Amino acid sequence: MSLKTLKSVGLSLFCPPACTRKFADDMHVFSSMTHAHLRARYVQTALGHASKSEAEVQNWTNVVESGVFEHHHHQFTPANFTIKRGSSLRTTCKYDTSGDTEPIAFGPATDSNEMCMQVFLYWPKQKTFLCGYFSDEKDWCGGANDFLPKRTTSYITNDLKRGYSTQVAS
Repeated sequence: MSLKTLKSVGLSLFCPPACTRKFADDMHVFSSMTHAHLRARYVQTALGHASKSEAEVQNWTNVVESGVFEHHHHQFTPANFTIKRGSSLRTTCKYDTSGDTEPIAFGPATDSNEMCMQVFLYWPKQKTFLCGYFSDEKDWCGGANDFLPKRTTSYITNDLKRGYSTQVAS
């Protein structure tokens, strides 16, 4: 995955209901930290609930919002929400890539790559848990070697029908 070279590029990544159903119990979040690199300008995470048919996720509620994002200012901040088994998370990052001449890849290099993630402190203890984008073919779901195949239908949300991971230029 790469970001286009535009003034404002938005990217939404998801943790699907199939993944949170693996929780032993609901996850009670008491603190969160946003992580992205130098081009990020805004990060928001929302919590959604699957419809009864599980054909889509509805009723999105913003639970973490970075405001104006600054890369050098990573710190945990208080939070108070519950991720219920079968819920979904959507993290949206907005970037300014207007100074770049090539698309920006996701990866660990702060100056040449980007990231879009939230880190949570929560209770009760869960098995090691990662959830979200790993590659265009699969998502993390559980430990570092646990994956789900990517879904490319409108399964995740009614307002992002273009697929599981989306980029929107504005």
